[in-house]
Amino acid sequence: MCADVLEGNRWGGDAQPKCLEYLGRYGVHAKEILPRLEGTRKRGVKLESIETATESPPVVDLKEFMERAAKK
Repeated sequence: MCADVLEGNRWGGDAQPKCLEYLGRYGVHAKEILPRLEGTRKRGVKLESIETATESPPVVDLKEFMERAAKK
């Protein structure tokens, strides 16, 4: 979803910093979407935090996330 927000102007520039922050939390896992963000880069949005990421946090699929949330 963050990649979609960054790609278009429909959400405005105000959402971009937060989206980059959230994408950065995925560490090296976010690098796979860099090709999708080429248009974003051309508009001057800096993607260094994703490009230089070295952390590899665990990624949980949506089903597992929902199951965990239901147990709380």
